[in-house]
Amino acid sequence: MISDLPEEEAKTLLSDLEQLSLERYRIVGGYVRYKDSVRNVLKDFRLKISSSLMNETPGRESFLIWGAPGSGKSHFVNELTRALGSGIEFKELNLAQTGESEFRRQLETIDESKKPVMCFVDEVDSREGDKWPYEALIPYLEPGRPTNKRICYVLAGSGGRSIEGLKEIMRSRPKGTDLLSRILRSNEITIPALDTGDKVLIAATHILESASRRGIHIREIEKIALYYLAVKPEISSSRELTGVSVACAQRIPVGEDRVKYDYLFTPGDEENKNFWSSVQSSHAKLANKFVTIVGETDSGLVDSKDQYRNRIAVLPLTNMSPDPEDGYFVDGMTEELITSLSGVRQLTVIARTSVMGYKGTTKKAKEIARELGVGSLLEGSVRKAGHRVRVTVQLIDTATEGHLWAQNYDRQLEDVFAIQSEIAEKVAGELRIKLVGEERRVIEKKSTENTEAYTLYLRGKQLFGDGSEPSYRQAIVLFEQAISLDPNFARAYAGVAQCYVLLVNEGYEPDEKVIPKVELAVKKAVQLDPQLAEAHAIYAILKFFLDDIPGCEAEARMALEFNPSLPEAHFILSSVEFVKGDLENGIKHSEACYRLSPLMPQYVSRLGIFYYYVGRERDALNHWEKTALLAPAGTDRALSEYYLCKGDLEKAKQHYSLAESEEPTSRWMKWMKGFIAARSGDRNGALGAIKEIEKGWTGPVNLNEIGFIHYALGDLDSFFEYENSAMDQHGLQYSWLMYSPLFADARKDPRYQLLIVRVRKSLKL
Repeated sequence: MISDLPEEEAKTLLSDLEQLSLERYRIVGGYVRYKDSVRNVLKDFRLKISSSLMNETPGRESFLIWGAPGSGKSHFVNELTRALGSGIEFKELNLAQTGESEFRRQLETIDESKKPVMCFVDEVDSREGDKWPYEALIPYLEPGRPTNKRICYVLAGSGGRSIEGLKEIMRSRPKGTDLLSRILRSNEITIPALDTGDKVLIAATHILESASRRGIHIREIEKIALYYLAVKPEISSSRELTGVSVACAQRIPVGEDRVKYDYLFTPGDEENKNFWSSVQSSHAKLANKFVTIVGETDSGLVDSKDQYRNRIAVLPLTNMSPDPEDGYFVDGMTEELITSLSGVRQLTVIARTSVMGYKGTTKKAKEIARELGVGSLLEGSVRKAGHRVRVTVQLIDTATEGHLWAQNYDRQLEDVFAIQSEIAEKVAGELRIKLVGEERRVIEKKSTENTEAYTLYLRGKQLFGDGSEPSYRQAIVLFEQAISLDPNFARAYAGVAQCYVLLVNEGYEPDEKVIPKVELAVKKAVQLDPQLAEAHAIYAILKFFLDDIPGCEAEARMALEFNPSLPEAHFILSSVEFVKGDLENGIKHSEACYRLSPLMPQYVSRLGIFYYYVGRERDALNHWEKTALLAPAGTDRALSEYYLCKGDLEKAKQHYSLAESEEPTSRWMKWMKGFIAARSGDRNGALGAIKEIEKGWTGPVNLNEIGFIHYALGDLDSFFEYENSAMDQHGLQYSWLMYSPLFADARKDPRYQLLIVRVRKSLKL
């Protein structure tokens, strides 16, 4: 049993606690811990297991966990596996509850699995009188045992008072010493018992998650409710806390956004009255006093009152160089600082796609903070002259517009990586973030030792950001020149792959011609740098193209493991979840994507339209009301589809016209133009749009677009012919087909069900 910390400690903690950001304490998924030291150790261990599982080289690796009963060992492993996605198979074996024959049979199935496997063996110190458990397990832990995939064995126990005590118990068993010899000492970890802060966090996390599943968004929790959960001796383990919290969430009235103490109990429960009476002296500090949950709201960004400093935006650096042509270097430095800061896991860093719009802005810090939902801004300037570079930066607290820190760097050009890592470390320090070992290694890592190659890479990145076909093609040339100077430059290979992906996405190149080039470049990038998040994100997109949904999901989650601030990974995961039918998680990833880049038209459009698809029309309209001025291109695109679904052709045309003026080259404009024409009775206009699409033909995505227009014309035969052809060529546009109200009539046709059967079979769902 976990001994309770003094009640005064809980009272002091909660009396002073006004706001709670659960994201700050998150380790993986819903697993949270209060102390920095515990989080840092567990995050390093999480990364070690994740990296082992996602290694493309087949092999086995074993880990050992010790934790006091109720410390959440199994929850930690479950959440870690869940975060890696459906591409990983999870198998849990409890030695105390499994007989010999069943245990051996389950171990055999691990080798038979086609996916990478996380095998969690709990209560590994049980079965004191039996010799078979370790005898059965040892052969499977042998690193040299043949396998065609990655397998991680995580052994856990609670015996003894420490991990050394657990190992002594294991050594006393038959074959125990042999078993432990298969586990590296660096692969051992201790999970400490829950303290008062942990209990408060676990209770709050599960109450919010359970309420969210009921469609209830909780903003506040009464302090005395958290106090009860933290000090009650009968609620000592993670499992017990979860059970009480989930039951509490079920009692929250629909429409309520606060959790009150009374919701912990059923009506007439004597425990309510007894505990309330026993803590009368604490009523003034804890009763009818609430902790505000800080962070995300239903709209996808934080409220201005809830902003916290660890949400940060790097504003475009100002070019102070004597040569205006050096602007590429300055823009590149902006993006490199974003990348470096993204290596600090406790920071949420706004993506380049949203911050570059502030280049040359005269807006004040508070205005930018409100638009991006950030609590900190990093701004500055760069002066490049020959082989010397001078960087000036300052960190601003957006609440006060005061400077938290400022620094000048005057160095040789070769020292540019050191400047970036030093800035990231200083920012983390000023925001009271302690860097763990893995974070420090990430932000200190050099992309290349070749300054000329790096300069070419930055030129390519600037062109890449222009978003036009000639820019993509020229960027590829520059990235390839950088590779010729440094064949080990992983990020340059990733740049090549990303440009080719965009050439396909935007209709400038056919899939069959470009996909092999994407695959070659991205595989090389991952091979050179297995922890390069942007490469894993591109790999995820490639696997989605190829209908490899498990592989796509695994790569996208790996990208987020190395860079939680990467919106592209959330974007592809939102598509994956919608294809799988998990609409709730699809929305969550769309919200995360939008939070990380709230001015990106594609992310703005997708979140609102996905809200509408799942029946959250009010949330969709509120979202578009907020984004109309900040991101009109994405808003008008979504509203044109929304009003088409509502049957309001005039408003659909108005918003289409605005969207077309904002994004005239978007391929979406072509099919939507034909769709609106068809719905308006303009058959010639619709057929003209089809001819325009055929004229610019590049691949299977066009099959969808032509099919959509035929559908709007009422030609279901042609519609299904084109959609099946798109399916054959890995180009089907799933989200529109499966969820948009525009295609509701198509989903009533028997041919739709046949198509979906083909989809699920192809995607192995």
